[in-house]
Amino acid sequence: MPGAGLCGIDIHLFEIYRWTNELEELKDKRVRLLGDCLISSGFLSYVGAFSWEFRNDMVYTDWKKDLLDRGIPLSEPFRIESILTNEVEISR
Repeated sequence: MPGAGLCGIDIHLFEIYRWTNELEELKDKRVRLLGDCLISSGFLSYVGAFSWEFRNDMVYTDWKKDLLDRGIPLSEPFRIESILTNEVEISR
């Protein structure tokens, strides 16, 4: 049974590695959350009355470019759907 102890250590080391990577990913998401929320809140508040083409151009061309020009971080690639819903809802 000498290998049983090593297996437990390997699993523990893997979990430490996995949680460390998850923490770094969450830190990166926190930084990009500002730009993601700015565009998403503007979308919900302002663009509902316009056509799909106009909304798409406004969000992905005008607003996204404006945030990047101002140095405000946002997710790349930015998808409004990833902020306003999740994969389970999209698949329904």
